[in-house]
Amino acid sequence: MEIKLNGMGAVVGVVLLGGLFLYRSASMQTELETEALDELKAYLVAEYTGVQAAPLSDALATGQPLDGDAVQAMAENILQSVEVTFSSVEARGFKDARDGGDAVVKVGILVGGGPPPDGESTRYYRMRYRSLTGWKVGARTSAWAYRLKLF
Repeated sequence: MEIKLNGMGAVVGVVLLGGLFLYRSASMQTELETEALDELKAYLVAEYTGVQAAPLSDALATGQPLDGDAVQAMAENILQSVEVTFSSVEARGFKDARDGGDAVVKVGILVGGGPPPDGESTRYYRMRYRSLTGWKVGARTSAWAYRLKLF
C-alpha cells in the first residue's frame, strides 16, 4: 500500500497533523495533586538543606575551629533552605496521572522568599504515581521534555 500526497492532499495532511499536535499539546495541561506538590517540596528541601549544610559538615569533619558568627550564619542558611515555596506550578501529562502515566512538572521555586541558592528559580521534573508508593519525584528534566510531553 502506497500513500501519495500531492498538492491539496498534502496541505490537508499537514493541517490535520498540526491540529492534532496543537490539540494534544493543549489537552495535556493538568492539575497536580497536593500530595505530588508535597513530595516535590520535600525533595527540594532535602536538596537545598544538603547544599547549605555542606560547609558546616566539612568544617566539623576537618576539625576546623568555627567562631560563633560563622556557625550562626550557617544555621540561618540551613533554616532558610527549609522555607521552599512555589511561585508557579504547571504540569503536563495524563489528565489523571493515576492511570499509570507520568507527568512533567514545571515549577517556579522560592527559598526563604527569594531566589534559590543555585539561582535556578525555574526547574522541570518528571513525576510518577504508583498505587503502592504514591507520588515520587523522578529525574530532573528539561524545558524541551516539558514542551514535547504529548502522551
